[in-house]
Amino acid sequence: MKKINLDITINATRKGVWEAIVDDSKFRLWTSAFQEGSYFQGGWNKGDAIRFISINKEGVKEGMVSEIAESIYPNYISIKHL
Repeated sequence: MKKINLDITINATRKGVWEAIVDDSKFRLWTSAFQEGSYFQGGWNKGDAIRFISINKEGVKEGMVSEIAESIYPNYISIKHL
């Protein structure tokens, strides 16, 4: 399996970025740029199951089943996609 690491500089506080990721309404806002209607179900603590969901053009739910591999507020979140 190929492992990908991505880095980006964001002009915001760590807490602000964290909230944009884990807050439901903020998550829906920023993910709408690439998949309108995207949302998550689950938690953001280490070991939590989480699903990333959207509705496709045919009106069918689709998405990813994942697990939070690491969660260190407000510095780091690692997501393992299953």
